Amino acid sequence: MKDPLTPSHFLIGRGTPMVSAEITDFSDNFANLREKKELQQQAIVQFWTEWQNEYIRYLPPLRLKKPNDDLKEGSMVLITDEGKPRLQWPLAIVTKLYPGRDGLIRAVDLRTA
Repeated sequence: MKDPLTPSHFLIGRGTPMVSAEITDFSDNFANLREKKELQQQAIVQFWTEWQNEYIRYLPPLRLKKPNDDLKEGSMVLITDEGKPRLQWPLAIVTKLYPGRDGLIRAVDLRTA
């Protein structure tokens, strides 16, 4: 009997240990167990690769409710680059804000890695 699929399979790549009354068959040799582990690792890598390529990539961009909403010194931001996929955009920290005459933030200084 196989374990049921749980959220922990997606979060950490394996299920949580469950107590079972089932008698375990120990007839598998170590080579077979290694093959099973390798297949499991390949499935996990494939899942996260597809997750990044098929789900995260197509999320709509976050739009602020109003101009400058929650933008302040110390805010973490993504630097957009249309030539790269969203997962490769660099992160930056806002170090200084430059408001315009109308009070809206028109420019910022950023610190990147």
